[in-house]
Amino acid sequence: MFPTEVVDFEAFGLNPNVSWHAILPPSPDAPAMGALLLLLNEKDTRLVEAVQKERKLTDEQQFLVDQIEENLVLEIVRWALARWDELAETDGQSFGASARALTRRVLPDPEIWAADNQTVASMDLRTAVVGGSRAIGFGRRIQ
Repeated sequence: MFPTEVVDFEAFGLNPNVSWHAILPPSPDAPAMGALLLLLNEKDTRLVEAVQKERKLTDEQQFLVDQIEENLVLEIVRWALARWDELAETDGQSFGASARALTRRVLPDPEIWAADNQTVASMDLRTAVVGGSRAIGFGRRIQ
């Protein structure tokens, strides 16, 4: 879990047409708890309701939550791959260690992706991460 805030995106200097924005820590050494902040655009009331709902979600709400999960995993993995060499030395309670562990769960060979980070096709990485995310229980299920 991580902090989530509903905000006015224009007031925050964010594109008001976007539903959410994740703020990731600048340093891998940041403590894992509270290092990631998910901002929800107050204008996207259906998404806000879905994320804040505590009971059974409707199909639409579940879809919205699944989309955020998949895309957050993708962003965390991209963040980790860009810093891959640094992450092995981070404290076990750091965001870097958590991001490294998640990346290892999602991608079979993260070292290969990290080594080719500058040349990897964005769609190839997205496909690998979304597939890996779904395999470990995040995001949408195909039935």
